Amino acid sequence: MTLAIENPPEEGEYRVFNQYADILSVNEIAQTVSKITGTKIDHIKNPRKEKENHTYETSNKNLRDLGYEKKWFFEREVEKLIIAIHPFTMKADKNIIKPTHSWS
Repeated sequence: MTLAIENPPEEGEYRVFNQYADILSVNEIAQTVSKITGTKIDHIKNPRKEKENHTYETSNKNLRDLGYEKKWFFEREVEKLIIAIHPFTMKADKNIIKPTHSWS
């Protein structure tokens, strides 16, 4: 946000800033968690009524053009999250985590 504020658009210019460092699929997120924890990935049928594969076309070029550089990395953030929640894992009710209904 600081970059956008410090670099206002020209009069009449319209700019969109997509604020993200990375775009990851659910599978990529699962693979990262699996790599860190050693947990097996359980592939389930998609319960949602949507295409299995689709692309979301977006760009953070406007921010990068202002000099944006990512300062955090997804894998490290997942590691920190897992460390933080680990003491509470025994309280998780695994019966309510998997979907029980289908939207199709």
